[in-house]
Amino acid sequence: MLKDNYFFRVYARYIEECEVKSGAGAYFGGLGGVENPSEVEEFLTYDAHYTCTLPSGDTSVSVTVMNLTDAKAPDVMHFIVYDVRTHSQLGRVAKFSVKHSV
Repeated sequence: MLKDNYFFRVYARYIEECEVKSGAGAYFGGLGGVENPSEVEEFLTYDAHYTCTLPSGDTSVSVTVMNLTDAKAPDVMHFIVYDVRTHSQLGRVAKFSVKHSV
């Protein structure tokens, strides 16, 4: 959404249930409280981004928040307990930036 000097967007990121073919789940079953170690549960996160361009047009300020709801990545039977190809254990992450053009 763009209005004058303001820009705002929200992303919904959905990862459906998937099967893991590697890690401890391929060798052991039911360890660590994970019901089915070969499947990763579905996962939904929301990311938001807001940018304000100052009236001079030379400077913009941005704020980004990834994983707004601080959703925990689903557990998977692996030595790091989550699937690095599809999830992040960082939880909510915020980023602030200022860009100035000369």
